[in-house]
Amino acid sequence: MSEIRVENIIGETGTDAVKFTKGINVTGVTTATAFSGSGASLTSLPAANLTGTLPAINGASLTGISTPIHKIHHYEHATRVTTSSSADTSLVSFTFTKDSATTKIYCTCVVPTWNNSTNGGTYMYLQLTDGSNTVRQQRGMSRPYMTESESGTFSINTRFGTTFNAGTITVTMGWDTANNQSNRPFAVLNPNASDDGRNPQNASVYFFYEVNE
Repeated sequence: MSEIRVENIIGETGTDAVKFTKGINVTGVTTATAFSGSGASLTSLPAANLTGTLPAINGASLTGISTPIHKIHHYEHATRVTTSSSADTSLVSFTFTKDSATTKIYCTCVVPTWNNSTNGGTYMYLQLTDGSNTVRQQRGMSRPYMTESESGTFSINTRFGTTFNAGTITVTMGWDTANNQSNRPFAVLNPNASDDGRNPQNASVYFFYEVNE
């Protein structure tokens, strides 16, 4: 094997680049003012050294990216419900399918109501169960004060600290009372024109967020 020691190699015309038609193997550092051509076979490129604008690519196979919200579940309940006085009442029950066994559940909800019953000793709740774990949450629940024959909105903004199993989650929304008496916070859930001719059919809307913490 021969060895050539030079400081500068140029093409035949003095300005052309030298062509290596059979390829070239380099040991050590290769420095250039620019590179062009396909980079399909490049490997082990440090991410910290990459700059410039990314092209429009499919990121479905990317890994190691933190995504706090894993999945969002939506439920809408648009049926008018007349409530009755009771110490512990379930108004709505439905299910959704939890995708991950490791995520926590956050919930936001807006519930339209009609005709406050002026019973301040009632406490709204949202209950979740996966068959093994059951949690009744009363934190993050609020409703405005209403007088008779008025509409109002009950809202939910809460987090469940329990890690529920993946699979079917049963949701129940209702109220109980502080003194175990027969009270109710409102007379109608999801009011419509039968309560006030100006009303459309109102609907309760629930969003459940599976969150990676």
